[in-house]
Amino acid sequence: MAVPRTTNGFDKASQAEFMMMYDTITSSMDNNPNFPQQKALVDELLADRPVYGDLVQAAVKGGTQAILLRDEKRSAIVSKLRNLGNQVTAVCEGNTVMLESSGFDYTGEKRPSPPMVAPPPPKVSLGEGKGQLVCKAQKQGNNTVNYLICADTQGATWQSFSSTRSTYLFTNLQSGQSYMLKYELVGPRDQVVTSDVMSYIPQ
Repeated sequence: MAVPRTTNGFDKASQAEFMMMYDTITSSMDNNPNFPQQKALVDELLADRPVYGDLVQAAVKGGTQAILLRDEKRSAIVSKLRNLGNQVTAVCEGNTVMLESSGFDYTGEKRPSPPMVAPPPPKVSLGEGKGQLVCKAQKQGNNTVNYLICADTQGATWQSFSSTRSTYLFTNLQSGQSYMLKYELVGPRDQVVTSDVMSYIPQ
């Protein structure tokens, strides 16, 4: 039986997706009692975050040199994240509850999980760009997540976006418009549990 291990899509991720994964992992690992020996590496990644954010913004307005500096920093951060992911896999020894707490996605054979229960409302925050919202779900094992969003106006309908990740980035939203967000967790036998609704207004 294959042992569950961390996995990632850093190389193929867009800039916005990478920033989202970066923030999810570092916020989940910061002061996580399951991984005390990884604190120094997590602190390095947290210190790198504002520096990288500035480079990303500079590359939007800058030329080739600014883009090279951004990409060089991203490569260094990816190396640290992969190192951290390998350490997390080693510490967890197949414990999927610990893996889930790390913020990393993971793959491999999963241990039997308890019955699914209604999850808490999503954690919603502003994205890096205009008209963006970041929606974070609390998964229960290796679920598929349906992220749902609806403008808080009469006659608006819910739109659904499916993902295997615990965080989803909504884009091209109307600034100043209130939106309702929720998510569904889909289990291995197509069980579905749904969170309560959270409202948020993108900039």
